[in-house]
Amino acid sequence: MTGPKIDLSSLGTVPSAVNAGNANTVDCQPASAFASSSAIRSVTIDVNGQVVANQSDGVTQANVSHIEPGTYCLDGLNPAPRTVASALNFDTEFGAEILAQVSPASGFFCYGSQIGVFTLGPEGAKDLPFSLIIH
Repeated sequence: MTGPKIDLSSLGTVPSAVNAGNANTVDCQPASAFASSSAIRSVTIDVNGQVVANQSDGVTQANVSHIEPGTYCLDGLNPAPRTVASALNFDTEFGAEILAQVSPASGFFCYGSQIGVFTLGPEGAKDLPFSLIIH
């Protein structure tokens, strides 16, 4: 049987459709509560603390403060970040590390900033190239 032959008035309501709720919500939350693709940002910072524009999306130099060797604070991101993933770039030295945190706690570097990043060489704080994915 094809569409034109179906008597629509003979069809009842689909049981799950009765409980579907508002088509503009998901799990009782407005659609705006869920991150859009524009909320995912990325940034690559070179060894001089400069944003590499062609490797960054949604973060500019205006968002980054390079406050001392190995310490970078990010602010002015909208929507506010929820999570951050970090990685040192390949041209860093063996034994180097990176720490990144959303809303650093009192007493730590970049307190009051949206994101704090700290890079370390084997001897301590050191400017190193890195990349972040921010949600």
